[in-house]
Amino acid sequence: MPIEIIEKKDAHEKHTVRSITALSATIDASGSVTSDDIMPYLIASEGWHWVQVFICGSGVAKLEQLPSADGTTDAIDVYDDNGMSVKELKSGLSSANNGMMFCLKLVPGFCNKIKVSETGGSDNVTVTLKIPYLVKEI
Repeated sequence: MPIEIIEKKDAHEKHTVRSITALSATIDASGSVTSDDIMPYLIASEGWHWVQVFICGSGVAKLEQLPSADGTTDAIDVYDDNGMSVKELKSGLSSANNGMMFCLKLVPGFCNKIKVSETGGSDNVTVTLKIPYLVKEI
């Protein structure tokens, strides 16, 4: 699925707010889906990024960040400023978490994709990931 972009000015016309739909898919039991590269869209942003997760179905999802220097491997571990691994973003998500939003630390300049896996093993899960952010004004 290609990345969908929505852009608008805030209520005071001071900032441009952009929202991308990085991934929207139904994932079979024990399957996984990976988004397209999101970094080209986020490079023009400022500050932290948030991921809003919409989930339905009976499956259980895990979200991972796949950073790569060459765009072909996901072997790079990502750490926040406190040395905590942020490669696995969230695990154990279900329809009870529908619409949840959480902060995401990205590594600028690398190919960043988000992988969603169904980890329950018996049911599918439908997941939509939206990332809203402020566009850096130049």
